[in-house]
Amino acid sequence: MKKLAILWLLVGLAVFMPDKDGAADESKSEPVYQGKTLKEWIKALQEGDLSARLQALRALGEMGPKASPAVPILIRTLEDKNLSVGSMAQITLVRIGKPAMPALLEVFKDQSRDGLVRTRAVHIIGSIGADATEAIPDLIKALGEDSIASSASTALGDMGKAALPSILEALKSEDKETQAGAARALGQMGPEAEEAIPILRRALKGFDIGFRVRAAKALIQLHPKDREALAALIGLLTGTTEEVRTDAMYALRDVGSDAREAITALEAILKEEDERVTAANVILHIQPTHKAALAVILEDLKNDRPQHWTFTALEHLGPLAHEGVPSLVLLLKNEQEFVVDQTVQALGKIGPAAKEAVPALIEALKNRKNIWIVNALGEIGSPEAVPTLIELSKDPDPKIRQYSATALGLIGRASDATVPALLEALKDKDDDVRAHAIMALGEIKPEAKITLPHFQEALKDKNLFVRGIALARLGELGPEAKSAVPELLESVKKDKDFSRSVAIALGQIGPEAKAGIPFLLELLTDEKNDARQHDTRVQAALAIWRIEQNKEVSLPVLRQGLKSPQENVRIEAALALWRMGEEKEKMMDLLMECLKDTKSRTRKQALQARFVRFRAAEALGEIGPNAKAAVPLLIELLGAKDDFLKAVPKALKKIDPRRGCQGSGPMNPVLRSYGSGILAGKARPCSAYNSITAANASSTLACASCKLSPSVSSSGNAGQVTV
Repeated sequence: MKKLAILWLLVGLAVFMPDKDGAADESKSEPVYQGKTLKEWIKALQEGDLSARLQALRALGEMGPKASPAVPILIRTLEDKNLSVGSMAQITLVRIGKPAMPALLEVFKDQSRDGLVRTRAVHIIGSIGADATEAIPDLIKALGEDSIASSASTALGDMGKAALPSILEALKSEDKETQAGAARALGQMGPEAEEAIPILRRALKGFDIGFRVRAAKALIQLHPKDREALAALIGLLTGTTEEVRTDAMYALRDVGSDAREAITALEAILKEEDERVTAANVILHIQPTHKAALAVILEDLKNDRPQHWTFTALEHLGPLAHEGVPSLVLLLKNEQEFVVDQTVQALGKIGPAAKEAVPALIEALKNRKNIWIVNALGEIGSPEAVPTLIELSKDPDPKIRQYSATALGLIGRASDATVPALLEALKDKDDDVRAHAIMALGEIKPEAKITLPHFQEALKDKNLFVRGIALARLGELGPEAKSAVPELLESVKKDKDFSRSVAIALGQIGPEAKAGIPFLLELLTDEKNDARQHDTRVQAALAIWRIEQNKEVSLPVLRQGLKSPQENVRIEAALALWRMGEEKEKMMDLLMECLKDTKSRTRKQALQARFVRFRAAEALGEIGPNAKAAVPLLIELLGAKDDFLKAVPKALKKIDPRRGCQGSGPMNPVLRSYGSGILAGKARPCSAYNSITAANASSTLACASCKLSPSVSSSGNAGQVTV
């Protein structure tokens, strides 16, 4: 988990789509959503509690451009101290679109405004896209402004072809920063920037060495295996300045394993005192098992103040960095708090292999209660930490209580005292603590008779986020949750955004959920042409089959789902059809194809694809031993730098842990390092996993066109995020 400064787009499910009964009423002069007028929703945003404000923001987003009178208050809400509220306001402004542009431009141009607010305004403008072309000249100017240049590049890239002529013109600028920003924008634009490739290729041979690096980086972003661009970067590692070499190395690091031919040139830099740590970091991103590079990193750990890149290398390596644990333990006593924080986060990434650090981490908590230490104890997963975590679950600081609950869930049933402590946390006055306690109980999975009444009670919680997680956990109890069916159906009457999650839960309960069939059939009749409704129909069709074994109703909907333009919908349809015994081999091939993800994409599409790959890995894991054909591909993906692919070890454990730990091939050393964790059940997906599950359950925290992480907590303070 990383501390939140700016919340970025991570997943690609559009969860704020209007539903049949909730869509804004256009027949009246003032827009109405779910029985409330625009003025009433604005008042709720200004005067309500946290849950009411978040609900108001969602409602205003559903109204779209018709909610334009709310733009001034939404602009002010961008500055809200609660990060979740500010980020939801960002989403809402994107959905309002063009009517919000004058106010957004005013914020963007005002250099006296708070940096986070200006950054949010820029990202909103980029997400509005073709309707925001009036901002292009100002975005181009901002490429030369240090504080916001990166965000301006991202926005221009997101705007696509409409911004391309201006970006190409900016490439000719004499201002190096403007030129660099233009190249970044092209790299993020994806296929729509194809016509710029000849210009970028010519730049590889130009006299401006700095721009060669930027052109090569852009080309690699557009085509990750571009050999000419890769050769140019490798060439810049020798006979150039340290600044140029550093830029080239960072670009190679982003290429990852496809930059193996750069290893020789990088090994030469390992001998340079001032650059050796940077070179080692890059080598380990390309080849995680490189011994000489690891030795450099381990040597730097012995300093009182190791370089930042040493810690990023350790975090990237995870279990492979276990040799560094003794040095990291010593750094826990460092006087510099930021060094201790980086040390703790590295230990957490190393995971169970850092077990020997647990006593020192517990001791460090006596000097400074710190959420990163609590999180690391959970990631390491040692039962030795349970008594300390249970004690911390009563701490006055709600953040400490929240992270303690999460850590207890990660460790599992190591103590008889764990479940009672989490049940007690369900009564906590803090929304986030209750939410994370429910998630933790879902990870531990005590007997249903213990958790069922508590999850049912949580369905009545005042907080939408808590209710959504409780709903998902009830479904996971399966047939034993049959008594909760009436409450599940009642919950969707109060909030239509729960439709998908209720459909999933009813299907998981199975034949005992027959009372839900009319609701599920109603979902099948809603044929809106949007991604969210397609996915909801697929889940409803699968649920009907699970409850009644009725293929006649379900099959047509699922086959239609396979034709959806949305990959996440195709994954769900394929998994459902596989479960029903329909064309199993073909469905497996589809899931494996989604996991490969070799398509050329825009930046936004690439971010969405990360969630798609995560879900494809999960789906293969759900198939279990019958997915053995996917094992070679899953092994190949172990060690990939994308945190979302941390779902891969969990999938391997479910499919074939014995073969998974004895496989051969280039990634075998990485696989072996994960092996003990897989067999022990401790290799977990990234820290965003629980929050993604929660976000899907509550249908409140993800938007395809906005910069909101799925891991934003209901209180919006520091939370779980992977960037």
